Amino acid sequence: PNEDLSLILKTAFESKDLTIKLFKAGKPALQELLNTNEMELPALIIVERKLPDMDGLEILKALNARFKSHIPFYFLTDFVAEKDVTEGLKYGALEYITKPFNLAHLVQKSNKIIFE
Repeated sequence: PNEDLSLILKTAFESKDLTIKLFKAGKPALQELLNTNEMELPALIIVERKLPDMDGLEILKALNARFKSHIPFYFLTDFVAEKDVTEGLKYGALEYITKPFNLAHLVQKSNKIIFE
């Protein structure tokens, strides 16, 4: 939902020749993902934990219910509550990234996940 942060992330990932799709809210993103063929799912999803229209964890749970494949999933968050982290990891999130974060480190870590 933060347009400035979204553009920064988009620019950083596109500079590594990655294709990025941005959504301003969770429901449209979830709808598109649920309508995607399993073979065409993204290599990585980075989502805010608290979206304006839903909790990012709902997206992760819905994808787990719909697809057999595990989709690498990162949460961005302004704060990390132990309960939220535990719950997210339980459903398969790889990591919680607390803002502010090191952009170069995030891109490097993401590239490793994408190209493994």
